[in-house]
Amino acid sequence: MAAFAIVMMVCLVLIHGGQCKGLFNAAEALHKAKDAENGDIGPDVKAFNVLDYGAKPDGKTDTSINFRRTFEAACNFHGDAMMVIPEGEFLMGPVLFSGPCSNPSLLIIQVNGIVKAQSNMAYYRGGGDDTDWITFQAIDGLIVSGRGTFHGQGSQVWGFNDCARKSNCVRLPAVSFESPLERKQFGVFFLGRASMRFVDLSTEACPQDKTRNR
Repeated sequence: MAAFAIVMMVCLVLIHGGQCKGLFNAAEALHKAKDAENGDIGPDVKAFNVLDYGAKPDGKTDTSINFRRTFEAACNFHGDAMMVIPEGEFLMGPVLFSGPCSNPSLLIIQVNGIVKAQSNMAYYRGGGDDTDWITFQAIDGLIVSGRGTFHGQGSQVWGFNDCARKSNCVRLPAVSFESPLERKQFGVFFLGRASMRFVDLSTEACPQDKTRNR
């Protein structure tokens, strides 16, 4: 499975407004992302593993609340922090990862497992934050790195997309930030201003994906 490293600097103006903390050093962030991917993060970085917050890597148990609690612990830590998603399959519904964070440096999210979206469309019809699958909001400095996959399980819901025939259709869930496999509607969606760099990031869609050329 191909590795991906995503280096992301998101100003607080992304959704809620505000100012960036400082200039973004892309080279330094990329170096840190590669170190995280290789497991060479140093003793000063505290790891927050989703398993320690109750997430089950069985691909069947919903881990949304476990992922959110892990992120909140890492984000609120007053020191260098890394959220770890280890090998295994993790089923997850809509989750909002919201800052601002207390970390003095870029927060790292290390993804080595497979994060799979809930395929039941009822999870995405609550409105507001429940419309999207994964949302990163108001985070001033974020690195997502690793050899993992965000799997949208789109093939299980593409048949429900009848918007071409109905004007009042229910929109399939969007993804505010995703390294997707079988995306439900589209892969990567950004709001507001952001400075980002993508390295070795690949997306895939099955032939029956009706949205692949949009």
